Amino acid sequence: MSDSTDISRDPGPAPNLPRRNPALLDAFRRIQKLLASLKPRFNPPTVEIIDDLKELAQRAETYGKLRGADGEGGEEGAEEVDRAGVELWNVTVFSGAGEGNGVEAKVKGAMRHAAFRMLEAGSERPLPPRPLARMLQLATKAASALSSAGELEMSARLLESAAQYQDWLSAIHPGPELDPQTKASAVAAYYACRCEVAWKQGNETVASFMLGKATDDNTLAAITVPEIELLAALARNIGKTVLKTTRGKPGEESGAVDWLQRALRLMDRLEGEGEAGVRELKADVMKLLAVAYIRSSATQPAHLDQAEATLDELLGDMDDSTAEAQKIRSMKLSVLKKRDAGEADLEKLLKKMAEHMDFNETALTQYLSEVHPLADSMQGLVTSVLQHLLLAALGRQEGHPFVDRILLSLIINTKGELRPRRGIQDIGQAFDAIREQDIFSLSKTASAACQTLLWQVGDKLFATKQLSYAAEFYLLGCHAALRAARKVNFARCYRKAALCYIRLEEFPKASEVVRRSSSDEAANSFVLFLAASKQGLEDEAAKAIMSMTRAPDFDGRMLLLATQHAHDAGLKDVLAVALKEILQRYQKDGTIGTEVDVLVLLRCLGRTCIEQLEKEDVNQLSVIDSIVQHYELATELADRTVKAGARDTASAHKELLWLYESAYNCACQGCQDWPANKITRLLEITLQLMDLYRKHAPSGSSPELEARRCMTTFALLSARVFAVREGADGRDRNELLERLSNDIPAARELIRKTLDSPNNRDDEKLRQVDQILLIYRAEVLCRLGMWNEMTKVVKESTQAADLPPKVLESLADLVWQAQPRAPVEVVVDVLEAVLGISVERSIISTAKFARFMRSIVETLLARQRSTDRTRAAHFVSQANEMLLSLASHGVLERYPVSEIDWLLAKAWNESVTCFSASLLEAAKLWFELSTSLCRHATDGERRIALIQRHYAKLLAKYAAPEQSAMVDET
Repeated sequence: MSDSTDISRDPGPAPNLPRRNPALLDAFRRIQKLLASLKPRFNPPTVEIIDDLKELAQRAETYGKLRGADGEGGEEGAEEVDRAGVELWNVTVFSGAGEGNGVEAKVKGAMRHAAFRMLEAGSERPLPPRPLARMLQLATKAASALSSAGELEMSARLLESAAQYQDWLSAIHPGPELDPQTKASAVAAYYACRCEVAWKQGNETVASFMLGKATDDNTLAAITVPEIELLAALARNIGKTVLKTTRGKPGEESGAVDWLQRALRLMDRLEGEGEAGVRELKADVMKLLAVAYIRSSATQPAHLDQAEATLDELLGDMDDSTAEAQKIRSMKLSVLKKRDAGEADLEKLLKKMAEHMDFNETALTQYLSEVHPLADSMQGLVTSVLQHLLLAALGRQEGHPFVDRILLSLIINTKGELRPRRGIQDIGQAFDAIREQDIFSLSKTASAACQTLLWQVGDKLFATKQLSYAAEFYLLGCHAALRAARKVNFARCYRKAALCYIRLEEFPKASEVVRRSSSDEAANSFVLFLAASKQGLEDEAAKAIMSMTRAPDFDGRMLLLATQHAHDAGLKDVLAVALKEILQRYQKDGTIGTEVDVLVLLRCLGRTCIEQLEKEDVNQLSVIDSIVQHYELATELADRTVKAGARDTASAHKELLWLYESAYNCACQGCQDWPANKITRLLEITLQLMDLYRKHAPSGSSPELEARRCMTTFALLSARVFAVREGADGRDRNELLERLSNDIPAARELIRKTLDSPNNRDDEKLRQVDQILLIYRAEVLCRLGMWNEMTKVVKESTQAADLPPKVLESLADLVWQAQPRAPVEVVVDVLEAVLGISVERSIISTAKFARFMRSIVETLLARQRSTDRTRAAHFVSQANEMLLSLASHGVLERYPVSEIDWLLAKAWNESVTCFSASLLEAAKLWFELSTSLCRHATDGERRIALIQRHYAKLLAKYAAPEQSAMVDET
């Protein structure tokens, strides 16, 4: 029974009040009294009557129970109560009570609850089948009204009390008094209401059970289409709520899937019903079910296939042009992405979406945000889809405002294309489609933006040496579709393409491309000059230079570059034209540019010469001379420019920086092949340029610059030292040595100051340079014969705690190798100092220690002086101590065996000599040394015994020392 239908009763005879049961009479009078106070307030009903209505329902329920308990006379007054219940129910129908929400719904719920209790109390006993079904329907509607008002507990109690009606009704077989449809409708509505109330109370299990009772096959077969539709709507609403509350909770979305599947099964029973409401409800259920499938696919991957099938079914029943169909396609796209669908499926769907797009900012932004992420793995698909979208936008008037955005997206996509040819074709097709439009053209801003993107792609290809493709991308910037930007950028596009063809040595094509431009810019003429000069076409090159100088935007630097190029190419006629133009410009303007331009020219010339060195067919010495001359001239001009205060000081300093860096690098690279004097000169120039830069730089000197000066000075001194080593002789050699003897200490002082700088970052490198310069100094002193100074340098070095062993070894080697030119005292002092520090710190190798030891001992003993002999014994004793130390560590083999044997022989022979000379104390000392050395010598035990026997004989034959045995020292 619908809410809009009133309940009618026959008036019948006047009521007979119950006379036999005082309690029943009292209950009836209470109802009458309360009704009398309520009726005036029914039109319209207000919130103030809710409590009275609840009391009325309780009194009616009490009356009904008393009436049921009264065995006789219980029918008196029942009709009056029943009639009052009908009137109260009809008030909720005709007064509009409960049509809103909140308080109005509460009033309606309370009125229907009270009306039902009165109808229930006044109904005949027992109820016939049809009134029984009617009573169950009224109970259901009253409970539903209470549920809508939020009175869930009261609604649940009402439904539980009405369960007896459902039981009685279910026990009745349909017949003349009760048709199947009436029975099934009442039961289905009752269970549906119980389902809804249980769900609202949070009892999903009971709700699911009740929905199952309402939708069994027998019930569904008997009820009407609208009633099935209501059951489906109930399942849909519950599923929608579950879907909303479980968002972001993986694993919990399956509940929504279950409810929505049940709703869809109910809708499937209505297949063939053409009502719009049925179709809309089914579409809504399927859409919600698809969403539920998608969300639950994280835990149940198979749901993705079900989601896709559901969306496909939805689309099959929709008009493709509707906004709803576009939303469904967007959902399907997310499904395809989640299940990693193939390119064909994605492309088909995306093109369909493009065809039916409602062109606006939001829709286009959303579409592009879906497409662009696919470019990482499906570049071709994205390009194809964007082309399709572009055609769709061009084909509709409302799409024209968005063509530029789509086109830019297409060009950006081609930046990642691994096949440039494909990108060129794709963009060309898009431009062709735009060009063919009669009522649409790109704006100047959009055209310039497209050209900028095309240049970026071209520059990227140019950098990777894909010059042919780069040229084609540059030429796309001159497409007729971009004609709005013709005056601004077409000439630049042509020049960029022409430069690519020049690099490819396709000079005629380069000339042809530049000539397409109608611009009279100087840069166009310069590119034509390059193309002509590369082909050796001197007449055309000369014409291009003259055209360039007469252009309104001519820059003198172009002429300088053209002059240099003509000179390098050996185009004498062209060079003559260029020089003439330079003269004319100078006579007209006084200069061809700023002071810095001269430095720029010199830099270019220097770089050109350096590049020529890499060629095999050039005169290397001539090029080297040119390089040095360029840098000498640059130094002179730079000094003049800086002192005069150049207008562009920052650029001047930038050029100075490049000049000194390139001069230094050039000198370093030429170390292997260049003449030493050229390297030296270039390094001298580098230092001069550094000083200029340091003195006139805005920020002054810096730790990095000082470190560079140190390294350059070191390189210069190294070059001079190498020149000495390579055989410079006579006056030049002496001048170099004298200069080095002064410059090396100054360089070391510069390094020490740099090391003391708080911001210095090259400590380790500079310390190594300082140590090498120490060796250079020692070498120079040796070559100059400044032995006292040499001795002083070595002794100072031995006192340095952080000096590496290799340096000390090198110092000792220099003196040792200087024999016999070096004075013996110097050799002895130096070796003594090095050996002494070596014993203390173990800083030189054992083999070198042994070599130095033999040298100093031989030198001292050769002088035949007692003091020297004593010093020699002291050194042999040091050697013995080292042998003892090596033996204690198990590494005696490090000391050469031949040197041990030599020490032993020398010690024994000296003991014999001293005996012969009656130098008993000295003989004893040398004997003890020889005895100790035997422990480490080859066959030591035998030698000890042998030495002791001979020593005994010496003592016995003291008067005849000449008969004693001597040991071979060799």
